[in-house]
Amino acid sequence: MSPSLEDIASKLVILTARVDKAETRADNADARLVEADARTAKVEADNASLRERTTGVEANNAAVRSENADLKAEIEVLRAKVGKGPNAAADDGELMMRYSSRWRALLFVGGCTSTVFGVYGYAHNDERLSWFSVTLWAFSSVCLFGAAFGNPRNSRSWKEKLFIGICGLLFGVAALFEGLQLIAVVKNQATFNLGWTLVVGGITLMIVMPPAFIGANHLYSKLPDRHVSNTVKTTFKSIPQIAGSTLFVASASTRCLMKANLNDEPVAETCGNPTMPSFLVSVFLMFAWFLGYLIPPLLTGKTITWTDVMAIRMSKVEGTQFMLFGTLATFTLILFANTNEDGGDFNLFLQYLTAGLFITIISLFSLVIYESVAKPLLFPSNKTSNHELTTNPDSFNVNDTGALSIGSV
Repeated sequence: MSPSLEDIASKLVILTARVDKAETRADNADARLVEADARTAKVEADNASLRERTTGVEANNAAVRSENADLKAEIEVLRAKVGKGPNAAADDGELMMRYSSRWRALLFVGGCTSTVFGVYGYAHNDERLSWFSVTLWAFSSVCLFGAAFGNPRNSRSWKEKLFIGICGLLFGVAALFEGLQLIAVVKNQATFNLGWTLVVGGITLMIVMPPAFIGANHLYSKLPDRHVSNTVKTTFKSIPQIAGSTLFVASASTRCLMKANLNDEPVAETCGNPTMPSFLVSVFLMFAWFLGYLIPPLLTGKTITWTDVMAIRMSKVEGTQFMLFGTLATFTLILFANTNEDGGDFNLFLQYLTAGLFITIISLFSLVIYESVAKPLLFPSNKTSNHELTTNPDSFNVNDTGALSIGSV
């Protein structure tokens, strides 16, 4: 049975509707394509604009680089004119360190003086040379301090550590051979006791001083460049003064030793006074210089108030250091007052004073080294320092040269 005309007409209507719908979809697709083309054209235009801008920026950068090159050339010309070009002279810091290296070599030679006298005197059984070694020990110690602390910034290299360790070792070597020679003489009890004191002290110094020197230089190396530079300059400027002072104090004992006739009596009886008092006064001067110039840079930023100073308020450690230093100064003053420049016996009273001074200086030195060097290395603290929290106008702090600065916190 063939379909009717009505069925055919309905199918045509359905097909026509489908065709119209397809055409509508095609028109929408064309519109989307046109919109996409427009967007693409806009993006290409933006890219072209960006390329033009980039080209302009690159041109500006090239011009700036060219100007910078011209300025650098002008600066080099000006530096050459004033004598600070790379081929003319180093800057202040480099010049200071260059002079420092030369002075350190000279100071090291001076630091070996006491050791040379001590070793030579022991090898040739010469009591006079051994006592010369005792007399010059403080002078040599000052020189060794200057040589060891002359370049803290480079203290982490193995060569520098070796040099610093040798400087520390020489402290004990000189005392050790001085003591061995005095023990070998055994002409009286005073000489024997002093010899054993120097032997024990020398061995202790040989063990303690190398790591103490290396540790202190390590702490110095952590300080700012300006701080390190000022510390080195200040220390080197002070060395001629303290070294000259120790030599001046030792001059009386040197004259007595040169005149002494060792065939008749031992040195302890003919020149024990002024030799031992002069030696101990020189040690006190050296130790005071050590506390005044080498320790303060490690205390930078420590805040103190005038009220605390006037009321003598301090921590237990600071109070102990204060009392020990006062005791040390008292012993030294009494020894200096009893010095006989014409030569005399190292009597029992002077022996007791010497023993008290040795005990005091060893105690103070141990406490200072522990608080200023060992404690910061073994127990580092990340706490904020007091000067960062204090705004008291009555306070002052230790600045980067180790001096006191008022009203800076």
